[in-house]
Amino acid sequence: MELWITDKNRLGQPQGTVHEYAFEVAMDGSFAMALWGIWIKPPGEVAVALNDQPVSRGVPAQDDPRHWRLGTLTLPRGRHKLTVTTGEPFLGALLSDDTGIVASGKAILLWDNRQLEGVFDRRNRRSTDSERKRLVRHGFVFEREFDAEKCNVPAGVPLGGIGAGKVELTAKGLFTAATTNNNQDCPIYRLPGSYFAIQAQAAGEQGRVTRLLQTESVDQFFRPVHAIEASLRFPEANLVYRDPFLPVEAALHAFSPHVPHDVASSSLPCAFFRFTLRNPSDRTQTIRLLFSWENIVNVGGSMTRPNENADELLPLVHHTWNHSFPWSCRKTNFQEPAAGEGAGVQLAARDDQRNPSSFGRHMIWTPSAARVIPDRDIEADELAFVKWFEAGATGDFAPTGRGVFRAGALLVERTLAPGAADTVDFVL
Repeated sequence: MELWITDKNRLGQPQGTVHEYAFEVAMDGSFAMALWGIWIKPPGEVAVALNDQPVSRGVPAQDDPRHWRLGTLTLPRGRHKLTVTTGEPFLGALLSDDTGIVASGKAILLWDNRQLEGVFDRRNRRSTDSERKRLVRHGFVFEREFDAEKCNVPAGVPLGGIGAGKVELTAKGLFTAATTNNNQDCPIYRLPGSYFAIQAQAAGEQGRVTRLLQTESVDQFFRPVHAIEASLRFPEANLVYRDPFLPVEAALHAFSPHVPHDVASSSLPCAFFRFTLRNPSDRTQTIRLLFSWENIVNVGGSMTRPNENADELLPLVHHTWNHSFPWSCRKTNFQEPAAGEGAGVQLAARDDQRNPSSFGRHMIWTPSAARVIPDRDIEADELAFVKWFEAGATGDFAPTGRGVFRAGALLVERTLAPGAADTVDFVL
């Protein structure tokens, strides 16, 4: 937790060398906080008082070019008064329960990247409509700026190896809350390019039934299934899809490799998806199962450089546990077919844009024979992609959009005789 004490906290005008500020700790409990003063020039001797009780006096130690260490405070919930007596022009103070925030350079980056006056009065800051839309598009909120704080974001079973991040699968079939990019404090909640879809076509018939394997769409153009019967018990999720117009039955068993007392297996950075398909009709059915995944490399993670481009470091995200500028810079992202057995798509980036915490490589894979659609623009191409799939996925899909929001997909086809069943496996 950080508290920035600046002019907006000032109690009246400075009385000579005495600066008085009022601030509030809004959370329950009592917090040990390190205190730094912010000066442009060395301040000389400084006296600090909290609620009119002396805290420290002397020449503070300099921890970086702007922050001088003034001591530690124990702060309970409520309003407090900070008094700083100093001879040099005083810019403000930083209180943080992270004693390494200044030494790591994070404090200067936070200060340098503030975008609006009063931006660090976080509970009171409201995003503009354009900022909120950007945050939604980049995935850091679901619909509203306070989604996470108000618990309005979807939640499901986390899938992923221990210590490797995760993505959650909800009872509605949504993928959400991805933290595979060292972004555990700032999950990617909205993943419109990540989903499963199914299509069934009876032998000799031109008509097809296509459904999104979710009960609601998130910027997707497929029609969702009517209902899902879900059993979510970590580390597994079992979903049975129900739709009166779908002539086949589909169920999903999603799980992570959590093996008791086996750390190596339990730490594999993977999630597994096994579909069971059954044809209860009296006609042979061709079933097409689509797995699409959005390229979220270079999204999330902590910021490690100044905000040189407003499209890369986005406005503040409000979480109950963290308030931060999120990072999203997908301009060097790309996808390509994966080599080796089975079929897959690798999702990567050409470089880390000087923010290595969110840099890496993701892959979707199936051991089955599959069509690989390695790349598409999920804004400009998505409607055409949906129509291509609904028309039977004949020929190759050729992307036309050049936007930075991209995804890859795998398409597995099965032909089931009446009463027959089969399984299809995918790995993320």
